[in-house]
Amino acid sequence: MTVMSHGRHRVLGLKLDILPLRGWRRVRPISLRRGAPVVVMFLWVIRLCAVECREVRLDLPWPPNQVRAHRFVVYDVFDPPEVSFDQHVVRVVGLVERPLELPLKELAARYPCVDVVAPFHCVTGWSVERVVWRGVQTKVLLEEARPFGRFALAWGVDGYSATLPLEALMEEGSVIAWAMNGEPLPRKHGAPARLVVPTRYAWKSVKYFGTLEVLEDAVPGYWEAVGYSVNGDPWREERFDFGRPQMRGRRVSL
Repeated sequence: MTVMSHGRHRVLGLKLDILPLRGWRRVRPISLRRGAPVVVMFLWVIRLCAVECREVRLDLPWPPNQVRAHRFVVYDVFDPPEVSFDQHVVRVVGLVERPLELPLKELAARYPCVDVVAPFHCVTGWSVERVVWRGVQTKVLLEEARPFGRFALAWGVDGYSATLPLEALMEEGSVIAWAMNGEPLPRKHGAPARLVVPTRYAWKSVKYFGTLEVLEDAVPGYWEAVGYSVNGDPWREERFDFGRPQMRGRRVSL
């Protein structure tokens, strides 16, 4: 692509400078037409997908009673929000010594990235065998924030939430992802950022992720409030803590 080389170029009608910066390249707009900042940010995110990141591969036994699927079934409890990459902010709050509030673009530029290669297991019984998530490990942010609680409530900017034990967020494979399978994270999969916790059922991997709220005790999130498991370990088939609740208020697409 033109934007991957140095110098001055015209891309999609924009005149751009391509500048090297710590292993990746930033796009600086020189002259812009109407609507161009959106395109510039999109190109900037594409460049983040081209950076070389450390690979974290989860090679674990296949969980019981999970069927391999060729593609995702996409669930949304609420309508997907309109959130831009360059204006999105990630927060770590609650029982922490040092609360964090980081613009997503700063998080992606400043912190070491990883490519997590792992299956994706839905509590309804289907699994996608291999997904590559690019992002920053949650444990890196938690170590910086210095938590002193045992659980966290992960929040999406749409109001959705999920409960997680803090130990799950300290695992090597848990990330705040902005790319998926080598491309910018699609909106239907949670753009601009998704919390991904591969060792838990997929409802814990919060789409449109915005905030980790560290807590001492487990506070139910959206699905946990109706009986879904606080821990949600697929290998233990921890689907429900009580009852067999039906999924509610969902929107589904392929």
